[in-house]
Amino acid sequence: MRNGSGVMGEIDLAEPCIVLAPATRYELRFTSLSTKRCEYAFPCDKAGLVDIDALTDRSRTDYFYARTMVGKELSAPVVAPVRMDQRGNQNVLPRRDERELAS
Repeated sequence: MRNGSGVMGEIDLAEPCIVLAPATRYELRFTSLSTKRCEYAFPCDKAGLVDIDALTDRSRTDYFYARTMVGKELSAPVVAPVRMDQRGNQNVLPRRDERELAS
């Protein structure tokens, strides 16, 4: 209802209706082989591709280090969804094995 006119719940078809749904983003996560904790996480697409040009110099260095340490100190990376709420806050969705460890 706008400006006291119309009926509550009535949709004004003259104005575009925008529905804000939480967006899903993805992270490429590298987990420590010794502690089983996520040591490095980088924004990526659904396929796990990281936009290296979008990373800061420090993040880019960390990304190359993490890739180099796979099998030595870090496990192979996994793609994990990160749900963004309407305020832009990240709500990390745990992987299945992380949920099992928590219970």
